[in-house]
Amino acid sequence: MELLTSKISPSHQQKLPPPPTIEEIKQIAKTQNATLVQYSIIYDDFKVENKIKTKESKLYIWAIKPTGEIIFRTADLKPLWQEQNTSLEKLVYENLKSLGVAIDTTRSANNQQSFAIGDLVRPNDAFPKDPAWKVVAVNPQNRTLKIWLTTWKDTEEPIEIKFAQVTKVSSPQAAYINLQQLHKILIDPIADLLPKDPNARVTFIPQGSLFFVPFPALQDADRKYLIQKHTILTAPAIQVLDLTRKQRQKLPITVKDALIIGNPTMPKVSKIPGAVAEQLPPLPDAEIEAKQVAQLFKTQPIIGNQATKSTILKELPKARIVHFATHGLLDDFTGGGVPGAVALAPEALNKGKEEGNNGLLTASEIFDLKPNAELVVLSACNTGVGRITGDGVIGLSRSLISAGVSSVIVSLWSIPDAPTASLMTEFYQRLQQGNDKASALRQAMLKTMEKHPDPQNWAAFTLIGESN
Repeated sequence: MELLTSKISPSHQQKLPPPPTIEEIKQIAKTQNATLVQYSIIYDDFKVENKIKTKESKLYIWAIKPTGEIIFRTADLKPLWQEQNTSLEKLVYENLKSLGVAIDTTRSANNQQSFAIGDLVRPNDAFPKDPAWKVVAVNPQNRTLKIWLTTWKDTEEPIEIKFAQVTKVSSPQAAYINLQQLHKILIDPIADLLPKDPNARVTFIPQGSLFFVPFPALQDADRKYLIQKHTILTAPAIQVLDLTRKQRQKLPITVKDALIIGNPTMPKVSKIPGAVAEQLPPLPDAEIEAKQVAQLFKTQPIIGNQATKSTILKELPKARIVHFATHGLLDDFTGGGVPGAVALAPEALNKGKEEGNNGLLTASEIFDLKPNAELVVLSACNTGVGRITGDGVIGLSRSLISAGVSSVIVSLWSIPDAPTASLMTEFYQRLQQGNDKASALRQAMLKTMEKHPDPQNWAAFTLIGESN
């Protein structure tokens, strides 16, 4: 919440509720009928290689039960950089990479290749089809690894090699290792506090890069996914949950329509400030998705040149459910202060003018809208354009919630078209059958998992805000 407050204009800041008291937090957990899990990464100064450096020290975790009980736990983060030459933030990014997600971390301070025990690597002089090697030891001071070929017998000794001589390999095995390590850090300390009933709700309130953790896919020691044990939501801040509940109660009864947008004629965007703007690639699969979703609601999707910002802004107040199957951008492309934007068709393309709006519906602009939607879905959200931090996810979802939307579903990465269509169709069908949003999304993930077991295909979507 403070992250957003520092980035937005005074008029927008007035819309943010003040931090809740302990009693209010207890009441929110009770009203939501959910176990709330709040994370906070604590940094300290440490002497490293005779220099004082700021490093991750501890992870603070608060679990707030619906009964009002608040339990505090901690996890030690120092071994990550002391023994494994990594950090929690790096683990989150490495997890995305191991899932096959293309991300841009070129502006991150942590973009150097790092290694941890259990990583799979391939020597730079090896052929692409050669088997991967497993990292069994890391020496960050000398920047060397000890690697072992998985086909070797136990009697074989690992070989030593320099960081620069190998490249990390993305693989299902690496993905599972990362998902299990994140589970060990984020979930294990509070696992005994989570509800035993898989239908009971758990709402995670992450911090920073933890917004990019696919909580449903975190895997315990028995290789069971978290979504198989719990119904999962997220929120940018605890007080947002109180805000979304109040907004849901204010929804006009007359608002019933669904607004479905897919594959607009794409706008041009500069990947780097000052650079020549390039048109975002079209999303033909998103158009198919939009048509399938629209069919469920017996309506027509708005696609191509028709999906301009002015058209969408005109239709938004009439819709109870809004589905964007288009690019989502995670940077502050317009200098508006709050990162995040949804790609729509530029106005000039329709009106034959050289000037017109650029087709980007920004998070800052969303603040000023008055939508009546109880659910907005941002599908195919991450284009890889922009910084991969929690800011963009907060920018889009928090702006929608502040504008009056009670629930937002965002995808942390672009899912292949077949599983996306399957998951979204299943989700909306469950919703139409009377399931709440969190339950419908969980059931859709479990169903999609049967045909598409790789977490990349089903774990990207996260529900932010209200479940009902």
